[in-house]
Amino acid sequence: MDTCNDRRRTGKRPYLKHEERFTIQKLLQKKTTVSKIAEILGRCERTIYREKKRGAVRHLKSDLTEALGYNADFAQDRAYENGTAKGPAEKIGGNSKQLMFMADMLKGNKWSPDALIMHLDRHGWPGFCTPLCTKTLYSYIYQGYLDDYGFTIKDLPAKGLRHIKGKQRYPRVSAHKGAVGRRITERPKPADDRSELGHWEGDTVVSAKKTKPEALFTMNDRMTRFTLIRKIPARRKTEICKQLNIIEARIGTGLYRRLFISSTFDNGCEFMDPQDMEASRYNGKKKRMSVFYAHPYSSYERGTNENHNGLIRRFLPKGTRMEDVTEEKVTEIQHWLNNLPRRILGGKTPKEAFLESLGMIDVKDQAKIAWLTDF
Repeated sequence: MDTCNDRRRTGKRPYLKHEERFTIQKLLQKKTTVSKIAEILGRCERTIYREKKRGAVRHLKSDLTEALGYNADFAQDRAYENGTAKGPAEKIGGNSKQLMFMADMLKGNKWSPDALIMHLDRHGWPGFCTPLCTKTLYSYIYQGYLDDYGFTIKDLPAKGLRHIKGKQRYPRVSAHKGAVGRRITERPKPADDRSELGHWEGDTVVSAKKTKPEALFTMNDRMTRFTLIRKIPARRKTEICKQLNIIEARIGTGLYRRLFISSTFDNGCEFMDPQDMEASRYNGKKKRMSVFYAHPYSSYERGTNENHNGLIRRFLPKGTRMEDVTEEKVTEIQHWLNNLPRRILGGKTPKEAFLESLGMIDVKDQAKIAWLTDF
């Protein structure tokens, strides 16, 4: 049987396995001919000749003389090394200008690789760059291509560590002791399916223990992921209501009702006054928005807000003294969040999505919107 021609016709040319190489070694030690070995293994004679040549090493004999012979382990290691050299060439491995550009963009903007790719896909790649996908860029970072340009695995948002998913969580529907408002299950459908602008999630971000009680009050629109951050002197109901009142005073009750239809909070004591948060201060105390509460110990029901609070921690790690955080720093963080390209928004930023969702607005309201988005 002509094994070589048969394999050429079928197009199947499997590589020699480690066990086959050991068989070749034993048979060669017994002075078996190449043609016989090829017949035993069902291989082409030329394959055995090439394998014999590639796996040849010099052995030291007992009389201290050297002899050339086949070694299965050496042949297997060499075959593995040759296999790692296969595949397409690196796209930007030798493009130092692109590597430096991408490292500077990632570090300067505090972006994730995915955010950078979305930004370049939308706004155009520089002429000296080869377009990449997110997976390829991550691969280059893990391989250390950007290390010499100041960006390493440790500069990634998650420091190169992957989060392990826990067991499946289910909503808790038991009554909460001290519950004072409506549960999240009563929330309107547009809030649940994120189909309408104006449904928010809120919480507070606290500072280190044994420091002043200052904190950040954060709110995120569920549809556009637009974020509002306000610094408050303490986690008290009066301070939360005060911030909502300031927003209503600046943009007016009519626009407020359009932009703030509902908000979902956790069960913190600072949110346990739904009547005051819902009531308008400038329109006969009529309702200005609806307030709902997540189930106890179910932060995942406010996943958008929890995720954004985690992004804030990139700038203000746990242990930060909030009394040392300036209003300018808070504005800087809010601006960064609202101008971060998001995959879930098709590469748009939350600010772009927010303004697009507003549609046509009156001229008199444009300045109010600008205050809200550029605060």
